Amino acid sequence: MWPVASGERVPALRERKKAETRRVIVAAARRLFGERGFDAVTVVEIAEAAEVSAKTVFNYFPAKEQLFYDEAPLLTGVPAEAVGSRAAGESVAGALRALLPAVVADPAGLAEQARVYHGSPALRAYGREVFAGQERALAGVLARDRGVGGAWAGSSGIVAAVVLSPVREVWETVLTRTAGGMPPEEALDQGIRDLDAALVALGQGFPALLSRGDPGPARGEAAVGPAWVEAVAGPAWVEGEAGPVRE
Repeated sequence: MWPVASGERVPALRERKKAETRRVIVAAARRLFGERGFDAVTVVEIAEAAEVSAKTVFNYFPAKEQLFYDEAPLLTGVPAEAVGSRAAGESVAGALRALLPAVVADPAGLAEQARVYHGSPALRAYGREVFAGQERALAGVLARDRGVGGAWAGSSGIVAAVVLSPVREVWETVLTRTAGGMPPEEALDQGIRDLDAALVALGQGFPALLSRGDPGPARGEAAVGPAWVEAVAGPAWVEGEAGPVRE
């Protein structure tokens, strides 16, 4: 094996130390949030529990809410990244559906996070800001996606809002049900069924929306058609006598 120059080890060591400091801060914050609630805990107290300065905490997390959302409870990824890196032929809705896990890996931990979230108006408000930011990021991804945004690029913000809203609603509902005492696994199972139903409705609704009038091609691309709908909503849908039906 070739020897590694000492200068090459320094950045890796520095990054590991940063990651460990971040992990310790988040762990201390979540422990205190679980014990006393989000609103009752100060950044100074988090810093003391993590054995760092308050300035260090703010260097890593400019807003206290970011300590809770460092890894958003229940979500397995970031919407824009999930859609942007989806496999060829996978729909936008399918990529977003995969953001919810099939099982709850840590039921007790999720129950505690749900109680903390539900008990803090500040966290709930910040959560809406987080999803609004993800919606904007997703719109940017869709605008660059020839399978979705190319045909109707001006609508990427609308498409992002439509396809992400059921994910946000189900995410919040699962946390609310869990905070209310429903077993996390049961809350997630119901949430997944709700999301699947919403995505099916989305697949039916897009053709109905587009049938009101073709806005015409945007940026020199082809006009909106079934391929665009399929890329967004999943399986192709066609108009039948009784309305949209699955092919």
